[in-house]
Amino acid sequence: LTGGARPGYRGSIKAFPNFDANQDAENLYQAMKGFGSDKEAILELLTSRSNNQRQKILISYKTLFGRDLIDDLKYELTGKFERLIVGLMKPPAVYDAKELRDAIEGMGTDEKCLIEILASRTNSQIHQLVSAYNEVYESDLEADIVADTAQHFKKMCVVLLQGTREEDDVVSEHQVAEDAKELFEAGEEQWGTEESTFITILGNRSKQHLQLVFDEYSQIAGKDIEESLCGELSGDFEKLMLAVGTYNPIPPVAGEFFPEAAQFAYQTWELSASMQMKGTVRDAVGFQPEVDVKALRKAMKGFGTDEDTIIDIVTRRSNAQRQQLRQQFKSQLGRDLMADLKSELGGNLGRVILALMMPSEQFDAKQLRKAIEGVGTDERALIEILTTKTNTEINRLREGAGTDDKTLIRIMVSRSEIDLLNIRKEFKDMFDISLHACIEVSLVTAHAVPERSLGGNSETGFNRCLLSPRETARATTPGSCSRCVEAKTRRSRNTVPSTCSPSLKPSPSVSLR
Repeated sequence: LTGGARPGYRGSIKAFPNFDANQDAENLYQAMKGFGSDKEAILELLTSRSNNQRQKILISYKTLFGRDLIDDLKYELTGKFERLIVGLMKPPAVYDAKELRDAIEGMGTDEKCLIEILASRTNSQIHQLVSAYNEVYESDLEADIVADTAQHFKKMCVVLLQGTREEDDVVSEHQVAEDAKELFEAGEEQWGTEESTFITILGNRSKQHLQLVFDEYSQIAGKDIEESLCGELSGDFEKLMLAVGTYNPIPPVAGEFFPEAAQFAYQTWELSASMQMKGTVRDAVGFQPEVDVKALRKAMKGFGTDEDTIIDIVTRRSNAQRQQLRQQFKSQLGRDLMADLKSELGGNLGRVILALMMPSEQFDAKQLRKAIEGVGTDERALIEILTTKTNTEINRLREGAGTDDKTLIRIMVSRSEIDLLNIRKEFKDMFDISLHACIEVSLVTAHAVPERSLGGNSETGFNRCLLSPRETARATTPGSCSRCVEAKTRRSRNTVPSTCSPSLKPSPSVSLR
């Protein structure tokens, strides 16, 4: 039997184009300078950089300011938001190593953390975290876990720590049948259980192989493997074996176990990509919306909220899959997932999760609406969205009103040309006014204000970025587009337009596809 490509375990962020570690370090320093900190700026910058780029920012920050960036972030931020941002700044292996160290240090052992990490990492990730642990703590991870755990749970942990699980996608049909038979004979068919057989097979076979073994097992035993595991095993050992099955994933097991905080280092890659709304998170393998819905409902039901489970599910799904979750939540439970999340989560964490759950173009459109609403215009936010969106993406974004310059620039700078085209379209659909018209109305008063930020008059900056994302992306000379020329002419005459001028066209060479 030949399977497809080996399923990946996590999404990843594409490297940020035109990356400048020194400039990013400077921006972070300014965001944390003085009284309070600009959390929006910190979040937007760090979640749009790959982990490798963040490591370069750490070095540049140290070189430029003689300070440790992570220490400064810890000082400026608090709670789960701090945990998220600090997690972003650490190499995934180092973060895993710290989680494992915390799990086995002090009184008692956090077996759940051990399960979450060891049952979900690839061989390469296991080797990296073992190496990181040895380097950071000058101690042997396997020896520390052995000293802190017991019996079959300990044995399975040791097997997983070797990082030798089969990972090829070629599966032997004969071996599948043999393994299914051995599992049945080691459990259901006899009095007592041969745990060593379960450890050997579940701890060493590939994910694809195990999926087929479990299918075969259900035919032999007349019950699913998870039912047998729950009946034959117990305690943390049972949970560990179920977790190994979950990551296949085995459909019936998928709702029984969800990794939590220890996954953060890897999850933040997906969270980052999602916050940028560029769809760089890969679809979760074996995605089952009905299972996720049950887990989310359970996480928000009763006293307290299981925030880690919510984080884990939301950040491990692509934006398209999250939209399926919202629909499934409504049809399955008759409840609004966004409303439930909003009532259960608060602060920065709630804001991030709700943003992740929104369709990408709707999120950007709302941010634009907010940015150009009210007093003044958030030029930074406008530039942030519009200069990085593609024409297609801009079309989806025409859904905003008001002027919060900060938000507008944040979105404009972080979006591609396609994003911007989509945003412009969405903006128009949501608010029944074009994004151009809405921002230009807002700019009427801004035109009368001399020289603002962005290296010149605000009108120049806005029109240069707003008129055509493709023109903005290609222009080599600031103010070279037709609107910028018009803006300069108006400035020289010291006049302020009384109405917007939708008739103004970009230069003929510009393509607004």
